[in-house]
Amino acid sequence: MRRLAIVFAIVGLSVSARAWADPFANLSTSLEHYDRQLARQKPSPASATRNDAEQPSQVRQASAQAAMQPQQYRRPSNVSAGPVRQMQTPPRQTQRPVRQTQATVRQAQAAAGEVIRPEPMPQGQFLESGGDYYPGEVWEEPMTGDCSDGSCGMGCGWCTPGFWGRAEYLMWWVRGAYVPPLVTTSPQGTLPGQAGVLPNASILFGDQEINERGRSGGRFTVGYWFDPCETLGIENTFFFIGGDSEGYTASSSGNPILARPFFNVDSGNQDSIVIAYPQVVAGGINVTSSRQIYSNEINLRRSLFSDCCRRVDVLAGYRYMRLSESLNISSNSTSLESVALGTQFAVEDNFNTGNNFNGGQIGVNMQLYRGCWTIDLLGKIALGGVSQQAKINGSTVITPVDDDTQSYDAGILALPSNSGHYNQTVFGAIPEFGINLRYQWTPLWKVSVGYTFMALTNVLRPGDQIDLNLDPDQFPPAQDVGTSPVFSFNESDVWLQGVNLGIECNF
Repeated sequence: MRRLAIVFAIVGLSVSARAWADPFANLSTSLEHYDRQLARQKPSPASATRNDAEQPSQVRQASAQAAMQPQQYRRPSNVSAGPVRQMQTPPRQTQRPVRQTQATVRQAQAAAGEVIRPEPMPQGQFLESGGDYYPGEVWEEPMTGDCSDGSCGMGCGWCTPGFWGRAEYLMWWVRGAYVPPLVTTSPQGTLPGQAGVLPNASILFGDQEINERGRSGGRFTVGYWFDPCETLGIENTFFFIGGDSEGYTASSSGNPILARPFFNVDSGNQDSIVIAYPQVVAGGINVTSSRQIYSNEINLRRSLFSDCCRRVDVLAGYRYMRLSESLNISSNSTSLESVALGTQFAVEDNFNTGNNFNGGQIGVNMQLYRGCWTIDLLGKIALGGVSQQAKINGSTVITPVDDDTQSYDAGILALPSNSGHYNQTVFGAIPEFGINLRYQWTPLWKVSVGYTFMALTNVLRPGDQIDLNLDPDQFPPAQDVGTSPVFSFNESDVWLQGVNLGIECNF
């Protein structure tokens, strides 16, 4: 009896468990069936866009209007009979028709060849793709690189935070340095006392500006923008002009006549020292000059105004510039007279100048955009001090045939009265103007061609420090100290100008 009761209990538990499980199984089956029906009824985004694009505009408009109409609510058939009530639901608007219309507009723009620009991202909203929240800061779209429309706004909003650099090749000309008459000649038959004496003599070298040829150089700029929209940045620019040199060389056994002219303060007349004269002396002369220019500047750049057609920046910073030049005159002669036959004379005069500018700088830079082209106008002026240095020294070496060599710290133009080191600091200025035409080659690279003019005021140049008023009593081997020649800070201005070819990169 006990066994029969246990069997009946097991059967009853199985039947009751099945009765509890059947409703949940039926509910799960119904939900799966409902999901499959929704999947078949709901079109995919690609197919919806394709079908919408294939339908005529009238059909799409009618479909959109129908979607906006209120739907009727009908009582299910399994509900008891009664009057049927209609419920109006508010129109349900979705984003799909709007997105499809925007896609259709973009397709039409692409077919017409128009430039398509993405719409700005909405501020402070949840994004549909991924559900991330956009913080609300609107960034400009990058430049497309298509310059076919010729509009001024191609590059508007092209934000490149970070570093940028430019390298330029320079072909510049520098104002020549004046030198007084240094080498003269006279016709054959001229008396020894009149050989090479101005104004009757002919000038072979001097009384002119030298080092006027164009020289190659380079200019390198590197900068950094502190913000993505390039409103505040810092830049450093360094340029140099290749070392320039020019010279003159002449030698003679006596014919033609060679001489070095000067004004004799003792006699008050023009005079000369003969280097080559027939049967008296044979010799030669060599004149060399050199020049070196380089500069460095660092500036803060701040945008005053900017739109898609133009931009105006101001610059403020520090500038350094160095101009150094030298002039060397050396002559060698050998006596042909019987008294001092074979005695050699080696004379050298050196004039060196250096100018260091240090000062503050301000400037304005304006850029005009037209498609991929940019016209860049730059104006700057630096004000500060010019540290001037001058060094003058000479030497004479006399080598007799049968005697010891004698050396003296004096030449012809560099004598005890003007030899030495001289320094002073004066006010100076560096105005600069530049114009460049740039082309946006790629989104990160530009090429440019332009012209630059600048000047440096109140500088010392070697030729200006030469005084041709000489006291013959100071010529070696004499050791007298006279009053002539005299050193004085003779200042002049120097300008630089030329063309430049460059390439620029944002990185």
